[in-house]
Amino acid sequence: MEAWEARLAQGKDSFNQLLWSGEKGYYFPYDWVGEKQVPYVGAA
Repeated sequence: MEAWEARLAQGKDSFNQLLWSGEKGYYFPYDWVGEKQVPYVGAA
């Protein structure tokens, strides 16, 4: 079970690092080709 918990924590960290904007206080979509956040706030 510890291996899954470690993978979950790693995924959560990656998700937050790529999608969270602390400056704006929102999660934003990520442009994988341009390797940057897309400054669009959606209802998803």
